[in-house]
Amino acid sequence: MRQRESSVLGSLWLPSARLMAVSIAVVLPSCAGFESYKYGGSNEDTLFIVNTAPPFTAARYTQVTPLDLPHIPPGSPAGNQRPMPKGLAPEIVVPPFHLEPPIKPKAADGQVELADLTKSPYKAAGRLDFNFPSDLPGWGHLCTAQFIGSSGVILTAAHCVWDQATRAWGTNFQFLLRYNQGVATTFDWQCAAIVSGWPNGAYAYDFAFIKVRGVPEQGIGMEINVGATHVDAMGYPSNYGSNRRLYHVSGNKDGGNPTRMPNLLSHGASGGAWVSDSLTVVSLNSFKYTDDESTMYGPALSKAALHTYEFVARGCRDQISGLGSSTSVDQSGVDTSKADTIVTLSNRDLSSGARLETVASESCGCDESGETLLINDSEDRQLTGIQEITSNSAIAKSEVSSIYLVLQPKERKSLGCNRRKDDQGKLCPVDYSYRIASTRAVSVDKPAMPKAVAGISVASALAIQDVNSCVTACANHDAARCLDLGPGGIAALGPLGEFVETVDSSSGAPEGMLISKDDVIMKYGGDPKKTEDVCVRSNVQREGDSLTNRGLGCAMLTKSVYPTVDFKTRLSMTPAIQGYPTAWNKAFDAMVSGKPITLFPDAGVAPKLDFVGAGADNINRHFAGDVYGISAVSDNQLVVATARGCITGAFKK
Repeated sequence: MRQRESSVLGSLWLPSARLMAVSIAVVLPSCAGFESYKYGGSNEDTLFIVNTAPPFTAARYTQVTPLDLPHIPPGSPAGNQRPMPKGLAPEIVVPPFHLEPPIKPKAADGQVELADLTKSPYKAAGRLDFNFPSDLPGWGHLCTAQFIGSSGVILTAAHCVWDQATRAWGTNFQFLLRYNQGVATTFDWQCAAIVSGWPNGAYAYDFAFIKVRGVPEQGIGMEINVGATHVDAMGYPSNYGSNRRLYHVSGNKDGGNPTRMPNLLSHGASGGAWVSDSLTVVSLNSFKYTDDESTMYGPALSKAALHTYEFVARGCRDQISGLGSSTSVDQSGVDTSKADTIVTLSNRDLSSGARLETVASESCGCDESGETLLINDSEDRQLTGIQEITSNSAIAKSEVSSIYLVLQPKERKSLGCNRRKDDQGKLCPVDYSYRIASTRAVSVDKPAMPKAVAGISVASALAIQDVNSCVTACANHDAARCLDLGPGGIAALGPLGEFVETVDSSSGAPEGMLISKDDVIMKYGGDPKKTEDVCVRSNVQREGDSLTNRGLGCAMLTKSVYPTVDFKTRLSMTPAIQGYPTAWNKAFDAMVSGKPITLFPDAGVAPKLDFVGAGADNINRHFAGDVYGISAVSDNQLVVATARGCITGAFKK
């Protein structure tokens, strides 16, 4: 059922953070060089990944297949069942949220029944769509998930989030709440976490939590340390309803870990909750043995699950406090010493506020059709670039077009039905999907749009316009528009500098690799032979007129730039950054004056800059976000244009 292609990423590893202290456990580089976190046998360290891309759209994958429900041989150590520890009493650690008492299933125990999505606990469940880096282009997978509590956190199986076969994270998660034959309420993801027991091969830790962008109406509770009890399991299986409707089956689970119950649900049901009569999840659909299709196994949830849930509920980070309404920071105390850099997959939610959502609509007459809404959740006016993808099944033709829309604060704008008639009046052969390619804060309802220039897209022209504006603002020391990090930002701006350092005005850079990751490690004071490639970053290389890195992405966090307020800078590199140096394309000559610019016009493959610490929320609102362009205005000074403002600082000594 999986659509796969071979990948060199299968043997690569990712960093972790110790859950107990919620501290980052990988350091790169510090004054003492590099350190890498090594596992000491624990199965309860937290691994997490954060979404730094714009809200998901169907352009990332157009077809999904159910993820295979794992089947393991009898006697496999991965599924070894152990009794629950003695002396641990069952404990409801997350109460149910806005759920009425459950209705007793009509079917007898062991018999699969269609779930009523208007009733508890099924109204909190949905389908989880996603893909892995090794999937063929356009393909994704589906599992089952459900809201837990009131914090916007969903529970699913760890094998739906981190793939043991390729040792890689999934991404592009979208949660389709109450999915039913094509109609659902869609939630984009913010971050996801598992514990190290799953990559270490133990099915007793096959659980994952994902923070979504949005607030649930209902949520199932969570109970830990539960022994034998009666449960109701749910999922979107392929053997009932072809993954298009939610089914459930009830029965008694035993007291082991992994625990087991009679359950015929199959591929696609992975991650579906086992809910007790108290409306609390106690386990989930995880795996079966190859010689027994009638019995499902799942992890018995424990304190490790609680700690992971709490961590994800905080957005995969510590709580931070605001600094009031000031839009500037006192820069007199900038730390000019060599910056320490912490490397992790951590990152704040950088969504600028614009997102897509598909909802049921009576005005959409086609079967399985919904209405696509463009929603601005922020307090700022947004100029949003939308890619519209139309596919006409009647004539086997697809087209992509781009439009730019201004959204007022909190505005919801309809983009129309996602299935419509064609020009000849044929009923419902045309599918419409959308992707947010860029979004930036603007101060007026009708911002000045760049004039069309041959060979330059509107997105690139806008990015040039942003950089030119930021160069002027920073040169004039306009503190309301430009945040000056000074020497303290080297660790975060240094990697961005690699995208201008490799460019020469004579266009003499060759195709292929320009800077190896080992070169970057040595440049920052490390020894490649002694350093684990914690971020799975790859070489910076030229591909035609673009400059790319081909890795799984990571974040670089400076030490405190402003020690008095514990204020830090964080640069996040997405899986495949793609920049366009203006020096490599003569079409840009008429629009660029002064130093060459490297553009990142597509937010989906652009770096992200944000801030951590006291006052970070307020500063992020005015200066953070997707990086649309950079310019080295001197030998060591970089100007960065983001979705919300301008940043400058040293990118090397």
